[in-house]
Amino acid sequence: MNALRRSFELALIMVVVWLTMLLVFVVVDKVVVPISIPKPNYVFVFLEAVVKLVAASVIALVWLGFWSFLVKIYREKTKPSGE
Repeated sequence: MNALRRSFELALIMVVVWLTMLLVFVVVDKVVVPISIPKPNYVFVFLEAVVKLVAASVIALVWLGFWSFLVKIYREKTKPSGE
């Protein structure tokens, strides 16, 4: 029974992570992609690309941090009592 419960908890973590990943894709598509800076020359084209890259990277790092947080909670919960 314990193995079934642990498998369910891992499956739940994976489902939550996949759903939040899809949410991240939507946020990047709806918020980051439309970012537009007036482009009088190529420097501003580069600046716009850097802003989009940084914004998408921050969103992705927050998502990875959330995933890491879920795994840490799971590991603390399933840690043997002798450790």
